[in-house]
Amino acid sequence: MRLSALNLSVSSRALFAGRPTAAPAIPALPTFSMPAVQAKMAAGQRAQIAIVGDSAVAGWGSGVTTGMGVGSSPGNPGNYVRSKSWPAQLKDLLIAAGIPVRHDAYFSSQPDTTIANVSGANPNIAPGAGCVLSSYSLSGTILQCPNTVTTATTFTPEIAADSIDIIHSANAALGTLLVTDEDGLNVAINTGSTAGAQVISSGGLGLKRTTIARPVASTKPFQISRSTGGSLYIEAIIPYNSTSPCLELLNMGWPGSRAYGTSGNGHWNIWADSSAMTAATPYAALGALNSDGYVIELGTNDAAGGIAASDFQTAINNIASKLKGQAGGNGANVALVKCRVTIGSYASYNMSPDMLAALDTVTANLGLAPVINFNTIPFVTADRFDGTHLSAQGYGKEATVARQAIIGV
Repeated sequence: MRLSALNLSVSSRALFAGRPTAAPAIPALPTFSMPAVQAKMAAGQRAQIAIVGDSAVAGWGSGVTTGMGVGSSPGNPGNYVRSKSWPAQLKDLLIAAGIPVRHDAYFSSQPDTTIANVSGANPNIAPGAGCVLSSYSLSGTILQCPNTVTTATTFTPEIAADSIDIIHSANAALGTLLVTDEDGLNVAINTGSTAGAQVISSGGLGLKRTTIARPVASTKPFQISRSTGGSLYIEAIIPYNSTSPCLELLNMGWPGSRAYGTSGNGHWNIWADSSAMTAATPYAALGALNSDGYVIELGTNDAAGGIAASDFQTAINNIASKLKGQAGGNGANVALVKCRVTIGSYASYNMSPDMLAALDTVTANLGLAPVINFNTIPFVTADRFDGTHLSAQGYGKEATVARQAIIGV
């Protein structure tokens, strides 16, 4: 019996030895609500969702894990940590769902010219000595390297990257931008030429997205400096890995910004006299992104500024229409957010029923994706840094709502 059993065992092994072993099943990715993002992710290609917003998108107050609802100085270093913002926590939730995601692109997110705070919000960038913040564009004040400065600004990707897209100003008066790394990368960009610029304004200023590639993906830093000529203006740095593409969440939270305005700084809306805008004006600059999907969270600063609901609706319609065009003309690739409820001394930041209804109207009129509703989240005191900004715990609740909207689970 033992011999027979042994012979059967040997025979069985011989019988099945030539059969290939089935590869383990690869879990299917969740379905994205934005069709352009879904198509890119299903094809294993690089995809982007850009998030236009104010301090709540940037993550003011998130440096506190749980709040007391009576915090102060939410934008101070230590209280302002982009890695705890709701887009960053959304990244973590999507990774947990099996989706490759990164959230390490640079946008200044500064509402002022205090350059020392840039690294506090974006610890993967170290502005070069002598660099300053000047004027406004995508997500706040622009990083400028004056025409007397050659010190390098260092950008370190948090996830391995073999490429970066640099969004920069272009004009005949500007200089040569040099990108290097410790392995010998050495590429010069002539920002004095507007050739190939995604946006060109009537005054001859361009906004251009230039790609720099290196042979091997790594987390080694890129050095970006002025080598010759005039000043440099850097609006954004977006890292990616061409050999391992993923979903990129671009956090364009600009503290203090609002939807409505007719000229000048502080808003994302088109100017009343559009010919007076430059390529770097926030509304015009959105044309340099070319992302696959967009989320727009604006309204609390409009409410605090006493902006009429009708003007707010006009501005949101303008911004959403612009981004719909950038996303292939398909409104389903753009989603509006109903902002969180504000309380206490910040109650003036609370969006009125008419402003909330305006978001529904614009969504219906433009055929946008369903509204992402943060306004109904039952926040507790520990979720709040202060009456309007949230703690990391509070932003985590918003991330959960955003995940449900974007992948349905």
